[in-house]
Amino acid sequence: MFAYCLNDPVSRIDDGGKCSITVTAALVGAVVGGFTQIATNLMLGNNWYDGLIGAMVGGAVYNVVAMYAGPTNAGYASAAAEVMTNEAISYAVGEKKVNADNIDASVSNIILKTVGNGAIYSIGGKFAGISIPIDQNMINRAISSQMVKNLIQRVWAQSGAQGASIVVKKSCLKMVMNKKRFMQLVA
Repeated sequence: MFAYCLNDPVSRIDDGGKCSITVTAALVGAVVGGFTQIATNLMLGNNWYDGLIGAMVGGAVYNVVAMYAGPTNAGYASAAAEVMTNEAISYAVGEKKVNADNIDASVSNIILKTVGNGAIYSIGGKFAGISIPIDQNMINRAISSQMVKNLIQRVWAQSGAQGASIVVKKSCLKMVMNKKRFMQLVA
């Protein structure tokens, strides 16, 4: 209920107008998710903005969930948030019409991408967490401004490391899929 203030609304008030750690982590995740998606799109020759909003939502969800429930839960929550956002946008902008076939396809897409991307994001998050550790004790001690600054720097570094690994993994998967399609056309 009081996750925004680490379940301590009495001690962790925001009289000075500073953002809470949770909001900061979400913002960092959104920025890194956005940059990761843009980099992936540019590497793959897609429009730079394809999937951008979904990636930003997914990045924000990842960082917040990772702080409280670990990288595995965060990976799957992030993947689900990203794909559901992208599916909702596709209907909102008229790319897809609301009908039974499209809804069935969207549900299948959400399930498959949540499982597949969730695994990729979880693995990337675990590697980033090993290389740049952030533990619950660090979050709980992040009361002084210097501790908050150190935690935010680690969140940025960890998010960046995970983002870079996701760009590489998505690019490799796309190249494998393109090679399979090429081989099918040549055969």
